[in-house]
Amino acid sequence: MSSGLLLGCGNASTPPEGNNGTPTTPPPTGDVAPEVGKTAPDFTLTDLDGKTVTLSGLRGKPVLINFWATWCVPCFEEMPYFQTVYDTWTSKGLTFLSISTGESATRVSGYLQTNGFKFPVLVDNKGNVALKYGIMYLPTTIIIDKDGIIKLFKIAAFSGLSELEGEIKLNIPEFQ
Repeated sequence: MSSGLLLGCGNASTPPEGNNGTPTTPPPTGDVAPEVGKTAPDFTLTDLDGKTVTLSGLRGKPVLINFWATWCVPCFEEMPYFQTVYDTWTSKGLTFLSISTGESATRVSGYLQTNGFKFPVLVDNKGNVALKYGIMYLPTTIIIDKDGIIKLFKIAAFSGLSELEGEIKLNIPEFQ
């Protein structure tokens, strides 16, 4: 294995078979992709239980969003960290939105059950929200403050729970 930097699984809209790590689709057109310091674009998705979640409805609460897919190995490797964040930080006021990208609810539900993950997941089966956020690689994690401003846009998996919790503390004043 080379010692090069691995950013993630590659293109967020298709599995990485044959992907050499370069984007295979152009960046979103029309709307400007979100960036740190700007307001996070609103979206509405449904979770695996059929509950609708709208980002703007969470205003006043800090939000951590993680875009991932079942076929993404780095996504799987960091999922235990997100399970801990869900178990520990949501009781402190953090809202955790796990967004499965480009896959059916049935596939995602089976994956979570097989691997013992218990956090709620929103399903972006057509990848529309991922496209709105300019997601080109998975995993991608975004931290949004209580005012709806993007504080972190991280492309790649977290190396450990301490790195993830460090970013939460650094980017959300309530947790400093």
